[in-house]
Amino acid sequence: MTSPDVEEGTRPAASWAQLVFAAVILLLGVLVLTQGLGVRGDLSPQGPRFFPTALGVLWLVLGVLYLASRIRAVASGTPDESTERLAHVKRLAVLAVLLVAYVYVLYPLGYVLSTALFFVGAAAALGSGHHRRDVVVGVLLSLAVYLVFSRMLGISLPPGVLPL
Repeated sequence: MTSPDVEEGTRPAASWAQLVFAAVILLLGVLVLTQGLGVRGDLSPQGPRFFPTALGVLWLVLGVLYLASRIRAVASGTPDESTERLAHVKRLAVLAVLLVAYVYVLYPLGYVLSTALFFVGAAAALGSGHHRRDVVVGVLLSLAVYLVFSRMLGISLPPGVLPL
C-alpha cells in the first residue's frame, strides 16, 4: 500500500529506529517473564504464575520474530511499508479519545449504553459508512455481553440508567 505521491522504489528502507524498538520490546518481554516467574505459587493453568509467565513467553516470541524481520529488512535494504506516512494517526487518536470517554461514562450510563456508543463511535472512526447497522450491532452486542455476564456468569456490570 503506497502513497500516491511516493513512487515505487523510493520509499526508505527499514530504519535503525525499528531495530531499537524491537530491542526494547525484547527487553520488556524479559522483564514480564522474570516478573511472572517471580510470582509465588505454582505454574499450573489455575495458578497465579501461569498467565504472567505465558504472557512473557508470548511477548518474547513475538519480539524475536519482529526483531528478525527488522534485521532482514535493514540487511537487505528493502523498502518497508511501515515507514510510510502515518495516515492512520487521526483514527488512532479518535479511538484513544473514545476509550478515555468510555472509561468516564461507563458507570454513569451503564455498560450497555456506554458500550453501544463506543462500538458505534469506533466503527465510525474506523471508516464504516453503515451507521444504522453499526447502531444495531452495537446495541445487540453490548446487550448480549451484558446479559451473558450478569445473568449467566453472575458477574455484575454497571447497569447505569437502563433498568436491566
